[in-house]
Amino acid sequence: MSRFAAMLLALTLTLALAWPGARAEDKGEQPTVRMVRGHVVTVDPARRLVLLKHDEIPSLGMPEMQMEYVVPEGTAFPDLTAGDKVRFAVVRSDGRYVITRVSGLPPARSSARRRGSQGAVRTDR
Repeated sequence: MSRFAAMLLALTLTLALAWPGARAEDKGEQPTVRMVRGHVVTVDPARRLVLLKHDEIPSLGMPEMQMEYVVPEGTAFPDLTAGDKVRFAVVRSDGRYVITRVSGLPPARSSARRRGSQGAVRTDR
């Protein structure tokens, strides 16, 4: 085997083993996905799809992005509307990304409320 072919083989094996989730998927297992923050862009109950803009999902090798996710048949379609802030978990199944859990997040407080009285303007003087 030539030196170039040996290096190419070693590089290929290294990338295959290092690819996020590759080992778990090869065994028929799902990579562990922690709950990810995102917000709902659109909801399509008829097609059982939710378009989410979300944070990075390292275990699936996904950067921060906007993407459609499937809600599996046999589960209740979540009560979501565009603009909702959510935390969700997703796995890859049959070439599609499927939501396994989803929960709403409370609405963010306004910056004026977070500052408390420091940012308030007094009008009684």
